[in-house]
Amino acid sequence: MARIRDAIREAAGSALAGLYLFGSLVVGDFDVDVSDIDLIAVLTSDPSDDLVARLGRMHDALASENPVWARRIEVIYVSAAALSRWWEGIARMAVISPGEPFHVVEGGPDWVLNWYPARESAITLFGPPVETFIPPMSREAFESAVRQHMRRFPSRVRDGDSLPAQAYAILTMCRGWYTLCVGDQPSKVVAAAWAQREFPEWAPLIRSALAWRKGGVSAGDSGASEVQRFVAEIARRADA
Repeated sequence: MARIRDAIREAAGSALAGLYLFGSLVVGDFDVDVSDIDLIAVLTSDPSDDLVARLGRMHDALASENPVWARRIEVIYVSAAALSRWWEGIARMAVISPGEPFHVVEGGPDWVLNWYPARESAITLFGPPVETFIPPMSREAFESAVRQHMRRFPSRVRDGDSLPAQAYAILTMCRGWYTLCVGDQPSKVVAAAWAQREFPEWAPLIRSALAWRKGGVSAGDSGASEVQRFVAEIARRADA
């Protein structure tokens, strides 16, 4: 973690206002074999083309040094001013995330799915407390975004998806439903244990998802169909 922190600080230089770690490494159940490292880097201004280029080279170097982490470091680079008005939409952020290269994106209100848990639990790696940059937000806004995310998820599950991708869909739905019912955002492992009790008929599939997280084999159509049925059922519950 220190290597990632130091690399970001060196590449961003005076443009970095704060760096924050959140996600499973903070709240628990971090799995060194599969879990991602989730970070928010707050900048003094929107990321310029020059800064994006420097940060991109830095991430390439980190991936070369540590291939096992090449697809598991997730960083959101966002300006303090934009973050302070996140609900208005963010015109320019730089992001690297699993399965995607380092690139520039826009951020809509649904990015509260990142801002809310970060404000609740993030650890400061550099700069002032995270509350300095992420303003208070209502639980209702977060739960509404979770509900919308779950409603859209069935379209993301396709025949032939890898087992880790199917596991991600199952565990994401478990965590979303836990959030809507219980009120917290737990780790995927905690949510899966809870969901097995809530949905005993789906318990074998959920247990399989926990194992699939570490695999890379493509599932057949029948396996994907079962995942699709589960995701669709939980999405209907979220829409009720």
